[in-house]
Amino acid sequence: MVAIDASAAAIDLCKDAHANSGVDFRHGTLPEVAPEVEAGLDAIYCRFVLHAMPVEEEIALLESARELLGREGRLHVECRSINDPMARLGEVVSATERIHGHYRRFIVLDDLLARMEGAGLSAIHAEESAGLAVHGDEDPVVIRVVARRRHG
Repeated sequence: MVAIDASAAAIDLCKDAHANSGVDFRHGTLPEVAPEVEAGLDAIYCRFVLHAMPVEEEIALLESARELLGREGRLHVECRSINDPMARLGEVVSATERIHGHYRRFIVLDDLLARMEGAGLSAIHAEESAGLAVHGDEDPVVIRVVARRRHG
């Protein structure tokens, strides 16, 4: 199992806390680390990752995921939706981007599905709702997608 995070501090914390777990913790992004990871992965899990990056980085991540997934591998994504109330807060950067404490890009489900298709992935499950990622008093509207690599 490989765990990747763009935050070196998060990776160091995980390495210390889970030193005997057998997990290979790597600092970087999926596109940066992909050449070092053996293809044929069963799953790639991206929770609250896509909305923290510009769309160009998302596309690179989706393309890397497609290359790394095995024939039956699945990409699991959970991200904040444009329909989340937080999408109305903060400094407007673009129609989907805000600065409210930090940068967030709120995802439009149909646009995400189109970008997945463009990267060679097909959604096999997609939902958008509150109640999927409750944390304390917060209940954001999130998108969940499970996709597989397209063959042929």
